[in-house]
Amino acid sequence: YELEEYPFFGYMRGGYTLEELRELDAYARDLGIELVGCIQTLGHLEQVLQWDSFREARDTERVVMVDSEATTRLINAMLDFWSSALSSRRIHIGMDETHDLGRGRFLDINGYERAFDIFNRHLARVNELCREHNLEPMIWSDMYFRLSNPQQNYYDTSHPVPDDVKAAIPRNVQLVYWDYYHVSAEEYVRMIRAHRELGFEPLMGSGIWTWSRLWYDHGKTMRTAVPCIQACRQEKVTELFFTMWGDDGAYCNYDSALAGIVRCADLAFGEEDENRTAARFAAVCISDYEAVIAASGVNALIPVEGGADFEISASFLLWDDPLLGIVFDDYKRRNHEFDLRLLDQYDEILCRIQPCAEEKLAGDLEHAVNMLQLISLKLELRGALEAAYDLGDRVALRDIATTLIPATIAAVWEFDATFRRQWLDCARPFGLERIQARNAALAARLEETGLRIREYLEGTIEIIDELEARPPLSAPVHWLKSYAHISSGSWII
Repeated sequence: YELEEYPFFGYMRGGYTLEELRELDAYARDLGIELVGCIQTLGHLEQVLQWDSFREARDTERVVMVDSEATTRLINAMLDFWSSALSSRRIHIGMDETHDLGRGRFLDINGYERAFDIFNRHLARVNELCREHNLEPMIWSDMYFRLSNPQQNYYDTSHPVPDDVKAAIPRNVQLVYWDYYHVSAEEYVRMIRAHRELGFEPLMGSGIWTWSRLWYDHGKTMRTAVPCIQACRQEKVTELFFTMWGDDGAYCNYDSALAGIVRCADLAFGEEDENRTAARFAAVCISDYEAVIAASGVNALIPVEGGADFEISASFLLWDDPLLGIVFDDYKRRNHEFDLRLLDQYDEILCRIQPCAEEKLAGDLEHAVNMLQLISLKLELRGALEAAYDLGDRVALRDIATTLIPATIAAVWEFDATFRRQWLDCARPFGLERIQARNAALAARLEETGLRIREYLEGTIEIIDELEARPPLSAPVHWLKSYAHISSGSWII
């Protein structure tokens, strides 16, 4: 969002204006919806703090400097904006995941101070500013639990929050318990009760899984949201909302999440029959519920011998470097036949959704078709490349260079075209440049893969170094978190 006195706040991010938010607020009110600002006033501010004009408000790369006058002015401007933009007096001021609070410039200037005390003092100051703007704040609750244990684990209740910390939490601030991960109702019940032991009635924040996904993940959402709803009903939690995040580039086709919104709303209001959900979805969203859910299968589960199933990241497979194969090889170490299993699953999904490819109102199914076809080609390409190189099959390598690689490059540009269309249907152009750069890099690296194969076949090079560098299948697997992890052995993007 735009702050008039801070021209680099939201710079090149497509921020909302005050007038636009007022328009959205009026539209929401007509539908009986309370629109609430959900902002950050402590951490998760790296997009702002990257600019030099905010250096006086910077503690670390992501966290503002507590006790700084520059920070107070900035937050006051934020709250002034939101108090004018929306009719609701509630505001979510964030303050989650501030793992390095007080460990940057704050430590240099003030020396060590217990993070709990820094956090509560900052909350008290922001709460005072909220009161001046007639706003009722809520915060994510995780730091009270994280700072209580050395691993900073949100869900560790074995280390109690100190009594003096509890006593210093402003009583008017609402604590929001977010949890998008647990698959048993008992875990949610335990944490709901832990919040009540702090002396607060929690709001529950569950997740409709869109982040680090190209398409809404129905399986993951149902595995986590259903037990959350059950626990909230058992514990008589009165407020529950669902988040949809955009980690690593916000590249999800967000309209596909309408299927998850409708299903989660039905479950929260006691509707168990998914056929009724499908009928409601068809009536309201004018789209095929089963097709949208089928496309969600791009986010597949693959079995691991002697272990739990692991979750395939379709986006990581899509942007996996074709010559380095960091993701492909990591998944191979988990299941040697993962690519064959996945190709079979994707074929079945394509057969289901291709007849619906013209539907775009609640998920762009043509884009889903392009996505699945591109990932399938990349799986086929990488599997064939490794096999042909290891066997010294020069005929197969030539066929990969002359046929499979050009087909995959063409699929990249088809995906890029529908990605652009669905992005601009629901968002401003800012941020699109990041994904277009990834797609262009993928096409360039496919060209490079073909060139390396031809050089190898012509004898210009004796080996293809990138393929020689593959670790053995017995090597440890990795936790791959973002594009920076999967596109290169270097952290530079």
